[in-house]
Amino acid sequence: MGKKKKKGAKKDPEAILARAERLFQKGNYLLAEREFEKAGEILGRENLHEKIEICRREITKSNAKDLVKRAKKLARDGNPRSALACFEEAYDVLEEDWILKKIERLKDLALSLDTTREARDAEASGQYLKAASLYEQIFINNKKEDFILKQAACFIKAEEYEKAVSAFERVSLKGPRQWYDYGFSLARTGKYCQCLKAWEKISSQDERFVEPKALICDLLVSDLYDRC
Repeated sequence: MGKKKKKGAKKDPEAILARAERLFQKGNYLLAEREFEKAGEILGRENLHEKIEICRREITKSNAKDLVKRAKKLARDGNPRSALACFEEAYDVLEEDWILKKIERLKDLALSLDTTREARDAEASGQYLKAASLYEQIFINNKKEDFILKQAACFIKAEEYEKAVSAFERVSLKGPRQWYDYGFSLARTGKYCQCLKAWEKISSQDERFVEPKALICDLLVSDLYDRC
């Protein structure tokens, strides 16, 4: 008898409706929607449609919030394109300003990654001026000086030493390699004195550095002699 009573209670529309309301109040919209639909089929109440629609909207919002969590994880894991897709889908539902800002930042990052790959491919294939132009585009987007240094290196490979000098002078030089390349570019434009001043930042007795430095000194002396 107890089992029959329990089975009958499950079919009782008022009991179903009460259960739906409890689930609704607890925020369990997925189960509440199912119970409201069951009650609606039996009772045929039009006012239940409004509750069902609320449940569906809340379920959609919940799914969107799950997408946001997934997008954040993807972004942390270094997968900006997948993160971008999730944030865009979530924004269509939630329309929150911070998500829109995140989308714009990820778009810039994805574009930067694509351009970086293109620049590296151009450099590897010997298209140094194209690579230099692409590195400039990347710098404009993220303001990282490393890309100007890469641009300068491409100008050296392309034997565009004036452009290399201009590039080096846009950034803060750090480390002997950067100071050497800057000085080398200056020397190739005939600025021997400036070259030696740049190379003063390098404390090395390596023959691969000492010999070029001695050569530049000789060139400077010769240049000064010719001007006299």
